Amino acid sequence: MAGLMAVASPASAQGSNPYAVAIRVNDSVVTNFEINQRVLLLQAFGTTGDLRKTAEEQLIEDRLRDRKSTRLNSS
Repeated sequence: MAGLMAVASPASAQGSNPYAVAIRVNDSVVTNFEINQRVLLLQAFGTTGDLRKTAEEQLIEDRLRDRKSTRLNSS
């Protein structure tokens, strides 16, 4: 998707507050809490592999879809 900008926050800030911003996606954020909850969901589904990476990728895609949907609905 065009215009993707995802930036991870420093690891030291991530451990101190579960609601801290972990990733910025354009003008949206993904918190550590959201990532941890997605990891738990992936575990419940029996997903294998690097669950944190998968969770982060899915949440970034969610934010991008939300943004695209908002832009299309406001046109």
